[in-house]
Amino acid sequence: MICRMCKSNNLTQFLDLGFTPPADQFLRKEQLREPEVYYPLEVMICTDCGLAQLSYVVSPEVLYRRDYPYESSITKAGQRHWAEFARTVTERLKLGSDDLVVDIGSNVGVLLEAFKANGTRILGVDPASNIVRIAERRGIETLCEFFSIDVARQILSDKGEATVITGTNVFAHIDHLDSLMEAVDVLLNERGVYIIEAPYFVNLIENLEYDTIYHEHLSYLSVKPLVRFLSRFGMEIFDIEQRDIHGGSFRVYVTRTGRMPVS
Repeated sequence: MICRMCKSNNLTQFLDLGFTPPADQFLRKEQLREPEVYYPLEVMICTDCGLAQLSYVVSPEVLYRRDYPYESSITKAGQRHWAEFARTVTERLKLGSDDLVVDIGSNVGVLLEAFKANGTRILGVDPASNIVRIAERRGIETLCEFFSIDVARQILSDKGEATVITGTNVFAHIDHLDSLMEAVDVLLNERGVYIIEAPYFVNLIENLEYDTIYHEHLSYLSVKPLVRFLSRFGMEIFDIEQRDIHGGSFRVYVTRTGRMPVS
């Protein structure tokens, strides 16, 4: 394998958890007599850029298309977190009614609902059809797609450029990160901000959070690999905030190089 970020083939094993079934899939009664599929769960470290990452990629069609069970609305702590996220970003970036916020992996739309209440235009993108139906019932316009350069061009044509693109617990789930950044580059306006929120690898190490290692989490993110990776696309981190959610996460503010003062 090669590194998901820097393309180096200098990777070494960090942790091997054997073979496990996908963590977020629950069997129906009629499935209990059927054999369950197990996949390798091995974490590698790139000795060049430092990214921790899974060696085996389960098809996104398996993980996200089939009755995806997680809904971002199920906990009050989550609802408070998404409300704080939208409020902080709206105030910090001085967003208004002309600004478009696009959320990648928007789930049932709790984050976008908070942005909408703050007065911005919104659009979600999520591949799980059962989840998108719930979002639509909540009044959150959502494209049932994996985010891609073609989808970015479609949004650009239909809605115009995005002022903010968010991805909460999404960036680390994506295998082809170059394609993701190319799509972000197409959709984001010249002074726009891309916000990544994900579990922080340092917290995983310090708190022994091995239960957060599963097939959806392809990458275990830290700052240095991200800085190096983003620079390849003419982008840079201008601020980072730490949050307690999901065992310790970091919120990374990204923009085109030189557009924002770096804190």
